[in-house]
Formats: sequence, C-alpha cells, structure tokens
Amino acid sequence: MRNFLCLVFLLSGGIVGKAQSFDSALLKLSTNYQPEKVYLHYDKSSYYAGETIWFKAYLMEGIFPAVQSKTLYVDWIDDKGVVLSHTVSPVVDAATNGQFDVPADYSGDFVHVRTYTKWMLNFDTAFLYSKDIRILPKEAANKRILAAVTPSLQLFPEGGDIVSGVIK
Repeated sequence: MRNFLCLVFLLSGGIVGKAQSFDSALLKLSTNYQPEKVYLHYDKSSYYAGETIWFKAYLMEGIFPAVQSKTLYVDWIDDKGVVLSHTVSPVVDAATNGQFDVPADYSGDFVHVRTYTKWMLNFDTAFLYSKDIRILPKEAANKRILAAVTPSLQLFPEGGDIVSGVIK
C-alpha cells in the first residue's frame, strides 16, 4: 500500500509539473504572439450604387499598434456571397487607406466587408473584421425630399431679472 501511495504521489507531482510548464507556455504565447485586430473607418454609413466607399484601416496588437504585418487584405462581397473585389493595401505605421467603387448597376441591399492580415488567419475566423455596409436603392436618390425648415426666434432672460411678477 505504501508503494502505491508513493507512486500516486510521484505521478501527481509530474502532472503538476507539466501543467506549470503548459501554463508558462500559454503565458509566453499570449504575451509575445498576440492576435492582431483591425478596424476600418468609413467616410459614410451607407452608399448608393456607383459611389466610392473610402476607408482608413487601423491595426492593433493588444493595446499597441501592430508592427509585424505589412499588408492588409480587404474582400468586398455582395449579398449573394460573390466576391466583387479583393483589395491589397500596404500597411505603414499600423495604418492604411483605400477605396472601393460600388458598381453602378449593383442591386443588392448591402456589401459585406471582410478584412484580415496573414497573421490573423492563424487564429479563429471569428476575429477577422467583418461588416455589412448598406447600399441604398437608386430610386431613393432621385426622390430626396427636403424637410421644410421653419425659422424660430426665442429670447430668454439670463438671470430672471426680466420675468414678470418676480420682485427682487
């Protein structure tokens, strides 16, 4: 029985030792090889067919600007899943910019944007940048209705000195 307990004790010590080395390996991986994050900033929130979508991209590695990746890939996908364009942009100082011309005959409701770097492909695809940009119908562009603006002028006393019925 004593030999059995010694064997169990030695095995459990080996498992704890391996767990500690596994934890230190994970810590090293998370501190030295963080996944990159990308954010695209657009000039508008929705577009008409035939307009140009301008964007600026920012790459981050944790809370610091990303320095490893030098190329950003942007896929422009229609609402049926067909890739309309694949843009490749050089990254300088963790930022880049670019544009995409929405086809003039585009009839979909949105354009899906997927952005990534080669390093981001090593991780789960849920961490890739993804956004749907609304494409407005051309009929709405022709039927713009301007709301009538009624000017209004109101005067208010600053200190309550001119309010009627108030005695100072």
